[in-house]
Amino acid sequence: MRAHTRARAKRGRALSGGTRRRIWPRLGGLSGLEVAGLGLLLVVVPVVFDPWGRSGLLAVKVLAASVGLALLLVSLVWARALVVPWGRAAVAAGAALVLVTLSTVASPAFERSFLGAPQRLSGLLMWLCFAVVFVVGLSLRRLRGEAAEAVVAGIGVVAVLAVGSLAVLEAAGVDWAFAKLEFEGRLRSSLGNPSVLASFALLVGPLCAAVAVSERRWRWPALLGCGLAGVALVGSQTRGALVAFGVTAVVFVLVRSSRRQRLWGIAAVAGVLAVTAVVGRWEQFGFGLRGRMAIWRVAVETIGDRPLLGAGPEMFLVEHAQRVSAETVRDWGGQGTTDRAHSGVLDFAVSSGVLGAVAYLAVLASVGFVAVKAMSSPRPVAAALGAGVLAYAVQQQVFFPHPAVDVVFWLLAGVLAAAVGAGTRPVRSLVFAVVVAGVVAGSLANSWSAVRNDHDFERALTAKTFEAAYGHLADAADRRSFDDEPYILMGALLKDSDDIGLIARGEVRIRRGEELNPGNQFVSLALAEVRLQGFRVSRDPMWAHRAGVGLDKLLVVQPNSPTAHLLRGEASYLLGDLESAEAHWQRAAWLSPDDDAVLRRLGRRE
Repeated sequence: MRAHTRARAKRGRALSGGTRRRIWPRLGGLSGLEVAGLGLLLVVVPVVFDPWGRSGLLAVKVLAASVGLALLLVSLVWARALVVPWGRAAVAAGAALVLVTLSTVASPAFERSFLGAPQRLSGLLMWLCFAVVFVVGLSLRRLRGEAAEAVVAGIGVVAVLAVGSLAVLEAAGVDWAFAKLEFEGRLRSSLGNPSVLASFALLVGPLCAAVAVSERRWRWPALLGCGLAGVALVGSQTRGALVAFGVTAVVFVLVRSSRRQRLWGIAAVAGVLAVTAVVGRWEQFGFGLRGRMAIWRVAVETIGDRPLLGAGPEMFLVEHAQRVSAETVRDWGGQGTTDRAHSGVLDFAVSSGVLGAVAYLAVLASVGFVAVKAMSSPRPVAAALGAGVLAYAVQQQVFFPHPAVDVVFWLLAGVLAAAVGAGTRPVRSLVFAVVVAGVVAGSLANSWSAVRNDHDFERALTAKTFEAAYGHLADAADRRSFDDEPYILMGALLKDSDDIGLIARGEVRIRRGEELNPGNQFVSLALAEVRLQGFRVSRDPMWAHRAGVGLDKLLVVQPNSPTAHLLRGEASYLLGDLESAEAHWQRAAWLSPDDDAVLRRLGRRE
């Protein structure tokens, strides 16, 4: 009887395993779910864009990343293979997450800091996703061994071929529907920004070189990928990426070469950088550095005033507008459009305070140590992972984290940490699994709502009537009331409307948006535009009076906003106060001497 029971149990286990294999077929040593998840993270996220959205370049990428992360988690949880890092670096990472969480709770705009601003989505939820992605990469490499590295490298080659091919077509003159921002001839491929494209080429490009030297069947596609990665890196004309390439190449040469070879290797790196200087923007280096330092000064001031918990994620837009000097606005413009400190560590310090930045820097230092250690590995893929991770980390100190590439960075960093033997602990806690699942589910819901809003924005821009356009924007505001974009677009729409009823409804809605976005000058300016249009349509002076009062409040905290002075002068002019109008217009002209709108207002006084 016992023998019969044991045989039956054995058949049951065999059937169960067979069923699992049929559901999740194995590819290259990994399950089908794992390969699909890696494909989404490494290929689909960089390439996908949303033709039905106004921007279409970030929300859909975060959505794809969330789906890929969910697939990988399902496979790892099914295999009971989840592990977490263990050691000093893990303590630093935990401290950084705790501090950025506290800064989010203390933020004056909690929803924005937690879920992220539109077109960024880099709030606390995204940082939690980065932590989960790292855990997934770590667990996958622990579970599947070198097979995980091999599959990651193969998928990485496909990703570089796809992104690089789009960049080459762009250089040949193909006008992509999703490339809605101009960057003066710089390539941006499907990532929409030259610096993000360069980051991707630095991070994933080395995998092509590793495959070219280790896999005969993939040699020619991998070599083509190397060339396309080079085209993307050079064509992006991103100086920080070229510097990061040079630093990483020198470290690679020092780690892997003999004493005689090092001089030749370093000389070759210097020659490559000299050639790239011809096609780069090095003649503007001093000008660009001064502009970047102006942003860094504001970031340091913010950190000095908020050293404990910082301003909260996604709040640098407000801090910069409040602290930037009049001279900087006059010299560089863009007083209210700077929403990042343009330095990875400074960005984190602004968001979470000094201790948070120290913890984050410790995490990056640990990742850098692991990357340098991996460069000496005899396994080409491990060495390539180390080179890519180090180059990306270096470049981020003159750029900022971007979800479309940072999810790839943290995935590869997790794979790399496991490859070099970083300490781990298995996780069997149901609470941990629920928290991780909640993070991924939250990211899915957040990115899906952002995609829907992006569609509403596009519908509003193409609507045939003001009423229909306003309806789409109102739907977007109902869905994500904490986002500033619906209210900004409402202001742009209603300032041209002659329907006083619609203007009145919009004013109420934007006023609510101003309360949900404290200190966000763009929402306040949109409200002022609508109120001024209300005066022009109704001739009721209370509209202009309310516009003036709101602008006065804004100018108290943000005295160097040229647009606020321009509109404040307009309100005074409509109320008959010509002296006040001219004073505000003169100030706007000094802050923004090339603004035609300001010059036209001053011309009206002549």
